[in-house]
Amino acid sequence: MSATLTIDGISKRYGDVVALDNLSFEVRPGEIFGFVGSNGAGKTTTMRIALGVLGADSGKFVSAANPSTSTCVALSDTCRRNAASTPR
Repeated sequence: MSATLTIDGISKRYGDVVALDNLSFEVRPGEIFGFVGSNGAGKTTTMRIALGVLGADSGKFVSAANPSTSTCVALSDTCRRNAASTPR
């Protein structure tokens, strides 16, 4: 059974602050998945990337609802442009 949501190596920085550092996980059909963590752990940043509201600095996001959806790999110029144009 393939994953409904795949987060693969997502990283995100805000200046010197590392919000996400190489985060990876999969959610499969029928699974209940929860985010638990203290304030500043990266839960909201992860969800904003998954929803397309925010661009990642590196890594990949794939959703079964939209298999062509993916974010940045290795700080490419496209990644920087997408992150710069994303409202915060």
